Amino acid sequence: VGYAFPGTGKAWGTPACPAKLCLNTSRWDDIHAFAKAVDAQVVFGLSYPQVAHRPGVWNSTETAALLAYSAGQGYTRDTTFYGVELGEELTGFAAGSRAFEHYTASYHTAKGVIQDVYGAATPPALMGPCPGMAWPQLATWFPAFLNGTRGALDVAVYHSYNQFNVAGRNLLCNASCVPQEHERNCPFTGGTGWQAAAMGRYAAAAGVPVWLGEGGPHNGGGTLDGHTFAASLTYLSMLGTTARAENKVFARQTLVGGNYELLRCSSAALEANATCDFEPRPDYWVAVLWKRLMGEEALDAAVAADAASLAPLQVFQHCTAGARNGSVTLAFVNTAVA
Repeated sequence: VGYAFPGTGKAWGTPACPAKLCLNTSRWDDIHAFAKAVDAQVVFGLSYPQVAHRPGVWNSTETAALLAYSAGQGYTRDTTFYGVELGEELTGFAAGSRAFEHYTASYHTAKGVIQDVYGAATPPALMGPCPGMAWPQLATWFPAFLNGTRGALDVAVYHSYNQFNVAGRNLLCNASCVPQEHERNCPFTGGTGWQAAAMGRYAAAAGVPVWLGEGGPHNGGGTLDGHTFAASLTYLSMLGTTARAENKVFARQTLVGGNYELLRCSSAALEANATCDFEPRPDYWVAVLWKRLMGEEALDAAVAADAASLAPLQVFQHCTAGARNGSVTLAFVNTAVA
């Protein structure tokens, strides 16, 4: 995606910046106006154009223009602009290669650009690298990335769609995602549970928080059941599991779009006589209840072994959201697949 912002020399809807692949200032302003209206903040995925004939070297020109415009509009982390993710799923830059060194150096370049543009204002956080489910490669690639971006990276981000589907489809993710011995250690959340714990350890060692930046009932989770009540059980399980693994944010994919959306639109095709009416799916209400009731601090909790043998359950315990009286809230998940 190109940026038609002052300083880029690009105009929206031209061959240099085609309408479907071009962000302009009016669209950018609309996004921030929407965020302000719903009391949210924007995390924006930056494009990663490379300098010609220099693999891994990021061309920062258009990003600098977007950030300069944003600072001028007052889009900061104190208002509607939480952060930027530099590139996405660029694990093709092999750890140890020259291109990988250029790639991690680009985060330091981006940090410098952000600081120069924002000055004394609170800048958006620098986030990344947003890798997919490239195990076992990530076991060495992710720590190498964190080491190479130390001092520049504010938030570590990864993607995972490895969870199970309790309705019987795609109970295990592909063997290329996560070895099945790891799956057995997470009997309901699948590979995502194991991956959340691993990423949490890597990020903690590097001294940065970690987010699951994309997750939902897709791929190993099974797209055909993502709109059903059964999917809400895996979603609740994943919220609790990732929080317990000290993942600070679970960014659900998606609000609208795909069979796994929280509001019915494109998934209406799965139902007779349904339309794109944005009716909340069961997962939506899980998100609402979690936000309202479960505070940020996760506490240890488990189902006693004798009880678990009678009724397969998961339990998650958090300090109650907004409470100051020491109260806790518990969430229980029925993990039976029948």
